[in-house]
Amino acid sequence: MIVIDGVVGVGKSSLMNILAEQGYIPFEEPIIDNPLL
Repeated sequence: MIVIDGVVGVGKSSLMNILAEQGYIPFEEPIIDNPLL
């Protein structure tokens, strides 16, 4: 498992997309049901 964390605009989604292209299976945490956001 790889966890990607960082502030807004540093490229977390871009890194996730690159890893997905390499064969990793991404899991995006749902933000709609997250009471902390």
